[in-house]
Amino acid sequence: ESFDFGGQKVKRSCELERLRFSAHASLAGLIDYIVDVRPKTLVIMHGEVDACDGLAYAVSQRLPGTRILIPRKGVPYSIG
Repeated sequence: ESFDFGGQKVKRSCELERLRFSAHASLAGLIDYIVDVRPKTLVIMHGEVDACDGLAYAVSQRLPGTRILIPRKGVPYSIG
């Protein structure tokens, strides 16, 4: 399936899953969910910088093999 990205048609080569979380999800609840899923790469991309850093640290303690990215504006990243 293809989609528009930056004015170009791009073919998607992965599966997408949409999840809904409460805006008031607890840190412990998020960490438990992430630990249950055990992602190879985790991208934390919503929240205040300190909160994102705290979540990244907590997850790294529970899942030391997980690659954790906190994208910063203007910095390119590869998740492949």
